[in-house]
Amino acid sequence: AILQGVADSVDSSSVVISSKFERASREMLERAHAPEYVDFVCKLQSEVQTASVPFTPMVQRKVFHVEEGNLKKNEHCDTSFSPGSLNAALSASGAVCHAIDQVVGGLQRNAFCVVRPPGHHAGINGLLQNASSCGFCIFNNVAIGAMHAMAKFPDEIKRVAIVDFDVHHGNGTEEIVNKINQEAMEKQQREGKSPTAPLMFFSSHVYDAARPGSSYEFYPGSGHQSNATTNIINAPMQPLWRRRGYRRNIDGRRSWAERFYFDHFGRTEFRRVIKERLLPALRMFCPDLVLISAGFDASRRDVGNGRYMGRYCSGFDLQRQDFTWIAGQVSRIANIACKGRVVSVLEGGYGRLNDTRAGNAMTIDRTSLARNCVAHVSGLIDAQTRLEPDESESEDSDEEKLDKDTEDKLNSRRMRTRRPPKRFEGKESAKRRSRRADSSGPDSEDERASTTNGVGRKDRPAKRPKREEKADAARSAEAEAKAAEEKRSLALQYLRRVKRKYANDIEVYKKFLIIMGHFKHGSIGVKQVIDSVKSLFAGDRKLIEDFNTFLPPGYTITLTAEEAGATGASSSTASMLPSND
Repeated sequence: AILQGVADSVDSSSVVISSKFERASREMLERAHAPEYVDFVCKLQSEVQTASVPFTPMVQRKVFHVEEGNLKKNEHCDTSFSPGSLNAALSASGAVCHAIDQVVGGLQRNAFCVVRPPGHHAGINGLLQNASSCGFCIFNNVAIGAMHAMAKFPDEIKRVAIVDFDVHHGNGTEEIVNKINQEAMEKQQREGKSPTAPLMFFSSHVYDAARPGSSYEFYPGSGHQSNATTNIINAPMQPLWRRRGYRRNIDGRRSWAERFYFDHFGRTEFRRVIKERLLPALRMFCPDLVLISAGFDASRRDVGNGRYMGRYCSGFDLQRQDFTWIAGQVSRIANIACKGRVVSVLEGGYGRLNDTRAGNAMTIDRTSLARNCVAHVSGLIDAQTRLEPDESESEDSDEEKLDKDTEDKLNSRRMRTRRPPKRFEGKESAKRRSRRADSSGPDSEDERASTTNGVGRKDRPAKRPKREEKADAARSAEAEAKAAEEKRSLALQYLRRVKRKYANDIEVYKKFLIIMGHFKHGSIGVKQVIDSVKSLFAGDRKLIEDFNTFLPPGYTITLTAEEAGATGASSSTASMLPSND
């Protein structure tokens, strides 16, 4: 379906579709994986003749020698090994190596490998020590391709960058890259050279580790830390089910929590991570080849990023134009650094859930993977490609479409008012009865009894409605704001008068601004301010007296007869008198 979609949607002169390549050799595999693990997989192929077997427990038993009681149960295993699995895995790795040969050799500008099984969860020994599953992976295709490129083209390919945007963390690729970089830097140090890591690994993924009271964690539960020494950059993102209050209000307006969600989750967060964490690091690393682990399971409603929490919940919401966008962004850096050499390899992506149901089961639209792959290829062909939004996807909201019964339940839950428990009906606490008796003061036993039963409430003082209190508070705040605005306007007018008055002596204006700044921050007292103002504006009685507007209550400036009649006097006596206020 993917190849057919590419053939139908892309100009045939821009794409060459090829399936003629050799399978990966044992030498290629052992550049990334341990020889013991490669031997195990080859022997397992000879043991499996007809039916498939659970792969993860076999790796635990044969490679890690885990006790039988601690093996993963067969019914819980998601990765299987069938008679055709080894051939498919070798073909997938061989396709990546063939694409690298074509791109580095100058025969093709870039390539997209449509391969299965995926590989970015396969570590040095296949399964990682702290991982719960092999994640459908047998051999790590991108790691094998990176080592093949540096081994076959040592003069041209010295640095390889691996970009992984699968919704799951590429824990296997990280383990292999970490080991290869450490060994390379140790070798360079022994030779007296400056240690530099030949590989760079970037992964943007959903991270949701187990929380208190819950054993659930989003697979594989790693990728929350980076390692700058070995060029490991992890960009974990929260899943959509961790948002709060994202549903629209009854009146159709967006709540503050929904606005927060659109800025810190999903597509917006993905693009922010790529712009701020991937692109600058990729440009600085300046690779000779870029490999992309293209996982399309981050697509909206893809079963690979979902979780069932009473109903199906998506963990991420990327759309076609996002896969085109990231391909274009990476290609732009590659055009600058390495002649546009980009090889993208298919990892995850399984199909999206339909809104229709087949009985009680939800159906899966597997053509969504093909549409996303075609969009990604369009970005590789032309970095300037811009796709129109998919009509089948909502740009406005990621709210799941619920069936009518569930929607009715949610609406009734919002609108209902809670009633007190029946055991409290017609009863009152002793403390509340005593308060009511004291406030009403009944004289007779009948009145006291009626008050206890909640009847005699006419003597209680009427409570002021909260609506009136809120209205008074709003009017008070409005009056205060209006007074502050008027005072600010008077201050600005006063400053303009001072500036016009001393246009020829700008130092006076500057000194006045300094005095007012100290006055505002409380570093000088009111008396010092009065003395300074009278000293600066000596000879301008109107200017001095108008300054009273800005003094706090209880203070005022008064001028003696000598001060009022003097002109040009630079020193005068300040008097501080209580005002009538």
